[in-house]
Amino acid sequence: PGFSPLIAKNLFINLLIELEKEAFCQNGKSTKTDAGSALVNQVLLILEDELSNTNASVKYFADRLNVNADYLGRCFKEIMHISVGRYIARRRIELACTRLRETSDNIEEIYKQCGFGSRRQFYDEFKQHTNKTPASYRAESAYIGINSL
Repeated sequence: PGFSPLIAKNLFINLLIELEKEAFCQNGKSTKTDAGSALVNQVLLILEDELSNTNASVKYFADRLNVNADYLGRCFKEIMHISVGRYIARRRIELACTRLRETSDNIEEIYKQCGFGSRRQFYDEFKQHTNKTPASYRAESAYIGINSL
């Protein structure tokens, strides 16, 4: 109630991380998930603020958090079951879908707002995730009024 979809999603991700930690603790396994979970949580929070930053990458986040990039990548993949790069791409596409549905901004503005380095990269990622071009996605979403991602 009263939460933006972005805040609700972050709360849900944090809940999943906490549930995973609880599951490990109940099984009596000694793991590094507490430190890894905290690290992943920091990455998720920073990413939401930096989603439009074309430099956002595992190295970028590792530098920001003063940790080794390989370690960060392993922790993220272990907890989220997806690589940092794939997660960034997925979040950018989700943001692009929202902007295509809810704004009249042109595609050039949208790909820049969503952190893609080039129009080609945007089209390739968008097509891979949605099986549609941005223009056809916008047209279909306007016609049926729902998210078809």
